[in-house]
Amino acid sequence: MRKLLVIFFLITVSLNSFAQREAENWYFGKNAGIKFTDTGSVSLTNGQLNTYAGNATISDKNGNLLFYTDGVTVYNKTHNVMDNGTKLYGHKFSSQSALIIPYPSNPNLYYIFTTDNYFNNHGVCYSIVDVSYNNGNGKIISKNNQIFTNGVNKMNAIKHSNNEAIWLITHKYQSKNYVAFLINKNGIDMNYIISTGNTKLDFYYDKFGYIKVSPDAKTIVHCIPSHKHLFEICNFNNTTGVINKCLTIDIPNAQGFDRPYSAEFSPSGKYLYITCEGQNFIYQFNLSKKTKLAIENSIKIVGYNFLKYSLPLSLQLGIDGKIYVSNVNTQIQGSYYLGVIEYPEKEDTSCNYIENYLYLNGRKAQAGLPVFIQSYFFIPEFTADNLCFGDTTVFGISDTSHIDSVLWCFGDSISI
Repeated sequence: MRKLLVIFFLITVSLNSFAQREAENWYFGKNAGIKFTDTGSVSLTNGQLNTYAGNATISDKNGNLLFYTDGVTVYNKTHNVMDNGTKLYGHKFSSQSALIIPYPSNPNLYYIFTTDNYFNNHGVCYSIVDVSYNNGNGKIISKNNQIFTNGVNKMNAIKHSNNEAIWLITHKYQSKNYVAFLINKNGIDMNYIISTGNTKLDFYYDKFGYIKVSPDAKTIVHCIPSHKHLFEICNFNNTTGVINKCLTIDIPNAQGFDRPYSAEFSPSGKYLYITCEGQNFIYQFNLSKKTKLAIENSIKIVGYNFLKYSLPLSLQLGIDGKIYVSNVNTQIQGSYYLGVIEYPEKEDTSCNYIENYLYLNGRKAQAGLPVFIQSYFFIPEFTADNLCFGDTTVFGISDTSHIDSVLWCFGDSISI
């Protein structure tokens, strides 16, 4: 661990550890949206999406909205349909219908990756947005290019170990194989990496569910609702793109664990949270346990929706370090609130799940929240030793592998 030595006479330390602001704005559900600010998350009411499940939003590095999509229609920063921004090959019922990845060598270009619904056969496709067109409102300059057939409704992304290229990760249908595409300064490398997991996806409903990568790029979770009580956890090498050492975590139905659908990691990757279709519970697993049996035995119910018809579905980490929960009230076809896991690094119910955390100002969340490159949510642990008056205080960061530079600010005029 690298440490920074700073000589100050301090009693308390306050650090703003917001992650990258490319994920500052979210649009989802029935015209719902939120924005992360320095004083907390707030609702947005200008969103144009009306979609049941997967969607994606992207902002620039300063947090300014660029565009968002449900995988079918793309809306620009003025909330109008982008030029050529219709009829993409995603689907409003695809679990992870869309994912936006910046083109590594051109700041004006972005990929929109899409997954289709099980009724279609488009597989995984990409379209390219150039945000320099139309006075910064953007235009799709290439659309619906297929890169992978026989795909599923789930994908996620994480940065390469060089912190420039990006891995797109998905799974092949009617197979045990994971697939990882490298996106670098030369574009998409079509010589994708194939890795074998434990579970074959051989039924059309296997296409649903979520794939998530931990923000530290070390672990993958794969939810497979049709396989009832199980999900997969695998190691990921973000240098080679290889997925290995997969564990099949099988939870007996006595725990109420049935049809795992969505998942999310705590910022450190220590804890994993999972929701199940048709269940009111949110489950936590301790991944520091390492072995299959230990992880299975670590299961804890950390959240419960008291309304019978309110079901937690999509989970997504925010740049504030909290995990947001899209609750679907089946009686009103959505929910007017987002839930939250307030302290995801704490064990058991200390993580503090709040069912009705953020009112969406009359808009509704549904089964999906935006999908992002998970590296945006890497938040290292900050340490401070020797805090007594007169001591030399030593400040440290637990993991600098995802950090280009550090600015220490202690609220006074002389700190830098």
